[in-house]
Amino acid sequence: MDMMAGSDTGNFRYYENIGNASAPNFAGYQQNPFGITFFSSDSSVSFADLDGDGDQDMLSGSESGNYRYYQNIGSVSSPSFANFVQNPFQLLSFPSYSTPVFVDLDNDNDFDIMAGSDTGNFRYYQNVGSSTNPQYASFQQNPFSLQFFAQNSTPSFVDLDEDGDMDMFSGSDTGNFRYYENIGNSSSPSFASFVTNPFSITYFPSHSSPTFVDIDNDGDSDLFSGSDFGNYRFYENLSATVGVEEINAEVLAFPNPTNGVFEISLSGDTNIEQLNVYDISGKIIISSVPFSSRTSIDLSGFEAGIYVIKVRSTKSLNTIFVERI
Repeated sequence: MDMMAGSDTGNFRYYENIGNASAPNFAGYQQNPFGITFFSSDSSVSFADLDGDGDQDMLSGSESGNYRYYQNIGSVSSPSFANFVQNPFQLLSFPSYSTPVFVDLDNDNDFDIMAGSDTGNFRYYQNVGSSTNPQYASFQQNPFSLQFFAQNSTPSFVDLDEDGDMDMFSGSDTGNFRYYENIGNSSSPSFASFVTNPFSITYFPSHSSPTFVDIDNDGDSDLFSGSDFGNYRFYENLSATVGVEEINAEVLAFPNPTNGVFEISLSGDTNIEQLNVYDISGKIIISSVPFSSRTSIDLSGFEAGIYVIKVRSTKSLNTIFVERI
């Protein structure tokens, strides 16, 4: 995983990962690469394949509350972004800072948007179009029982309890993190009252903007956060790594790359208890409980790209990557 960051000047900073999936190492940043045109106010970054062509497009919020959409007219491995379009897809802006993030909250296989704001409110834009032609309904403020707080919300989504639906984290102007567990389900979310700085997280006394990624390739979601000083804070998730390397179990996927159907095999004389397939946005697209050492997965109905497979047995948690061609 590489990294892109927004800034208070509106510029975008790109950090190429010149390490690998398990041992990242980030090069010095490039400012506004890939043909990106910046704007002179606070920028934030979120990526999704909005036009269904297999590469990652970019959406940015701003100080004015407007959204800027940058279509990737390049490719998966060589991005090039067109000049931004302001408030496309019937997106309605609001007159304050916006920090959008893509997430499929209604489980209809397209990207909805949740945006934070300087007032602390959350704005939800349901995608009433499709995965290749998004159209966004008027925003709902603080839906799904979401509680807002006083200042600068920056939402991020991840399935932290691995129950198949997306939970929400948010940063704040105080630096505290708020965790909203999804106590609904993948198609009808409902968020519990927030918990401040859970999971032994230590906050810092300045603006926080969290995002989740498995940066060390150990099968769990680690946390990065930006700050108003421009520093990055990294919180490694230690929970799922305990004891995994002591288990002599190997996960194989074949054929890989695949045209659609492939086999998952688990060695070490143990069975697969839970198998989840995630797309690049972190959404679970396939979930099964085969209770067998071998099972078949069919990605024929999904787009070309890289998919993450998490395989849990009685003794281990393993993560592998499969390319759909």
